Amino acid sequence: MIVIVRHGQAEAAALIDRNRLLTEKGKASVEKRAEELAGKCRNFREVLVSPYLRTLQTFDILKPLLDVGRVQITDELVPNASPSIADYIRYADGQGGNVLVVSHMPLVSGIVSELCGPSAFSAFDPGDFYLLDRKEDEVLYKVIYTTNSFSLM
Repeated sequence: MIVIVRHGQAEAAALIDRNRLLTEKGKASVEKRAEELAGKCRNFREVLVSPYLRTLQTFDILKPLLDVGRVQITDELVPNASPSIADYIRYADGQGGNVLVVSHMPLVSGIVSELCGPSAFSAFDPGDFYLLDRKEDEVLYKVIYTTNSFSLM
């Protein structure tokens, strides 16, 4: 299973985008979603996180409720990175164990499209997460749960 998380609500502006912090509302929203995520999927063999402060803060809130293995902080998950990182995420999922990704829009939406096919609609509000899974004999993943109710309409 793969879980894709968008960071919580962040400050509107900072001198350097990568230094934007979560707002208090953003922290509270991620705390609520962390409990929901832990109830759906708790164990992660691999975690991939953008190096931006807001994603690191989001992961710091999620981490105490989850069992995590290897954590990679990677520039491959910055906001305008290539969704081709989905190839590595697919590979990591195939190694056994769940994969957690904490990143930004528009990248998180692009990753879902790469994994589920171009017709997959994925709107991520701050703090939203998507659970993706597939049967062993299938190429494309399916969204099996999302916190974004608009995406399920």
